[in-house]
Amino acid sequence: MLAWLESLRADAVFGWRQLKKHWLTSAAAILSLALGIGACTSAFRLIDALLLRPLPVPNPDRLYSLSRQGLNFDGKPSIDQNCEYPLFLQMRAAVKDRAELLALSYADRVDLSYRPDQEIEKAYVQYVSGWMFESFGLRPVLGRLLTETDDRIPGAHPYAVLSYDYWTLRFGQDPKVVGRSFRMGETLYEVIGVVEKPFTGTEPGTMIDVFVPAMMNPYVTALRRQRFSGVCSAEAGCRGGARSREARSKFPCVRRREGQGICRRSPAGPG
Repeated sequence: MLAWLESLRADAVFGWRQLKKHWLTSAAAILSLALGIGACTSAFRLIDALLLRPLPVPNPDRLYSLSRQGLNFDGKPSIDQNCEYPLFLQMRAAVKDRAELLALSYADRVDLSYRPDQEIEKAYVQYVSGWMFESFGLRPVLGRLLTETDDRIPGAHPYAVLSYDYWTLRFGQDPKVVGRSFRMGETLYEVIGVVEKPFTGTEPGTMIDVFVPAMMNPYVTALRRQRFSGVCSAEAGCRGGARSREARSKFPCVRRREGQGICRRSPAGPG
């Protein structure tokens, strides 16, 4: 044991002498190693946040992405994860006793302004089902969140919910933000609340700033203009298995000619 310790001491002394003798080369090697380790750590944290980490909602294992298998215009098999809103409503009605379906648009970076005399600013906006927050078990930190009542009639409820991060960065957590209005396009929206942290939307890699009802999308009733992605939330207390198969069996009846609808487990992205 003593011989081993003596050998270790001698190696350490020799190594230190070499470092002092070639200090420039040693410093470059140490710096390169530190940069490499830091870059790898940062890359892993980014991948974990964007791709691996589940949505910050209760029971993320009960969430499924909705897609349809069918044939494209060339007659080749394809998988479509989008659908027109009228079709979404039909599918939601078909599985209402077995699961809850949510319509989510892709994030859109739009122009908006909070006062006529202010410059136009950019924000990421997502059109969502009014019942999304309740289905995800999310709570407001300020005001209230969207409900199903806010998402029944096209263009009838110009309300908006802010993400916690956007509320912090843009308004400095000002509690008076509730009741403020902003103009997006030709529509004046009222801010009704702020959703709890850390939920920032369902689209990996994009932090949503503002959530508005799906029915506020001007093309929501058109068959081909605006398309939404779907999320299928299994009934509370059920995990995949028979319950998801029961819900999945209802989709082909809605649109047999265009392919079979399926509820597929989604690797839930970050919030």
